[in-house]
Amino acid sequence: MAFTFIGVCVILILAIVGYIRGALRILAAFLALALAGILAKPFSFLTLWLVKAMKLFPLVLQQPLAMVTAGLLLFAVVTLVLEHPIKKREEQRKAGGLPVRTRWELMGGAALGALWGTCLVLLVATGIELVASVDQTVQDARKPVAAKTSDGAGLPVATEQVQEKRVVKEQPAVAGPFVSLREELHHSLFGSAAERLNPVDKKALAVLARLTIVTSDPVLTERLQNHPAIVRLISEPKLRALVRDPEIQQAIQAQQFELLLNNPKIAELLNDKDLMQKFKGLDIEAILRETTSRRP
Repeated sequence: MAFTFIGVCVILILAIVGYIRGALRILAAFLALALAGILAKPFSFLTLWLVKAMKLFPLVLQQPLAMVTAGLLLFAVVTLVLEHPIKKREEQRKAGGLPVRTRWELMGGAALGALWGTCLVLLVATGIELVASVDQTVQDARKPVAAKTSDGAGLPVATEQVQEKRVVKEQPAVAGPFVSLREELHHSLFGSAAERLNPVDKKALAVLARLTIVTSDPVLTERLQNHPAIVRLISEPKLRALVRDPEIQQAIQAQQFELLLNNPKIAELLNDKDLMQKFKGLDIEAILRETTSRRP
């Protein structure tokens, strides 16, 4: 029940903060957060140079980080602007011998603070639910993958199993930390709400499961690569040049994902709107269904 205790404590703390700051300041913070979320992307060009100058983040992640940085800065600036008239009003009330904040402001602030805390707790809980559901789906998809011995006989094995000289050694899959956290979360006050708020639906998880099965099987992987829709996409000159790049191939084979994230060619490709639109146009669910249903 640790989640329930921590969640309730966070809500109570923010309710107290809301009571102290008053309803108007909490409303100003809500409005500043909403505006920052809306304006973060169009204003991200102002912070992109800063993210690049720091040279701490991979090229692929620089644009999203610039958006986050812009959002945080906008939130701070808008909050200061909105709180200025509130501060002046409080000073006038104090000079006139009146309470700085009225009773309704204090009680309203407590209610809004509790609401803010509830949203924060549910956001964290939903994040745990999302990551855990993806992790669990991948683990479950790896279990029934079928392998074949050298004599051609079918043998059901898990992806984690290693086959050496016709001998299959089982290596039990280890549950990820988020899967364990989700089990605790489901026993808490916020578990059912996190399940309902999870943005990854069953359809998306089913696609992920099929993709895991395909990428875990060399035969299915080859079949996917030969699918007409995938062949048409790979025939794009920019993508073909990327696939044939020896530096990228070496990084993939060595699983040096940091180098891939910091590769300027990959970053440039991800910013290619036309190519990204073609990726979005792929019916990946239908492609994976055909790939796994067809028989050699």
